[in-house]
Amino acid sequence: GQILTSGGTGVAPTFQAAAAGGADTSLSNLSATGEQRVCQAWVRFNGTGTIAIHDSHNVNSLTDNGTGNYNVNLDQSMANAFYSVSALAHQTVNSDERIRLNGTTTGSFELNNLSGDNVKHDTTNICAQVFGD
Repeated sequence: GQILTSGGTGVAPTFQAAAAGGADTSLSNLSATGEQRVCQAWVRFNGTGTIAIHDSHNVNSLTDNGTGNYNVNLDQSMANAFYSVSALAHQTVNSDERIRLNGTTTGSFELNNLSGDNVKHDTTNICAQVFGD
């Protein structure tokens, strides 16, 4: 029944009684600024053979553009194409494996899975998260 409250810079936080009914922690009550702090979409998928989503939020499909090249298609489009994407891949080729963001639109983003010598290759586990508005 208590919440941790900041006392400001240089002051230790304190516990205080929660307001009647408790704090509203629902995502629907966030301000526009707060909504940008919430992950807008995420996906974990298999990028080998017939590519497939393991689990996701706000991702409706994937497009296989060829070896190591994928489009992640969003269920609900972003407000603009200037959002942030973080992605990683399970290491299957060598320690220099990395994911490169190759472009964004309001409805999708393109990822390339690359080895250390910039050769595209498929991998079994790719994860990506989207933040923005």
